[in-house]
Amino acid sequence: EMEDLEAKLEEVEKQRDALRAENSKLKEQLNSMETVSSGRTKFSNRVTIKSIRCREDEGEGLVGTNTTVAGWVKTRRIQGGGKFAFVEVNDGSCFGNMQCFVDATLDNFEELKTLVALELLFLY
Repeated sequence: EMEDLEAKLEEVEKQRDALRAENSKLKEQLNSMETVSSGRTKFSNRVTIKSIRCREDEGEGLVGTNTTVAGWVKTRRIQGGGKFAFVEVNDGSCFGNMQCFVDATLDNFEELKTLVALELLFLY
């Protein structure tokens, strides 16, 4: 029985090492994609959602900066009796969405029904 457990442990360790190697390859591929500093895409001023989500600080370093994120609106929920809304945007750079808080005091708040791009001021 001890030999069986040792064999299983060895197999699990091999699988773990293979997954770590695959993870390293994927990280290298991610880092080699064409972006310029700050995660901005090569031909526009927008920042990809993937570049924000993959940051070590998960975007906290963008606090106080104007950051343009453009993409498809996946969901929108108007809350607080119409005082604010949550909008989820996806730009296709990753599977994850970015949830944005939108205050109703914005001039174009009513346009949320057709919104496809946002310019965000990151505040935490």
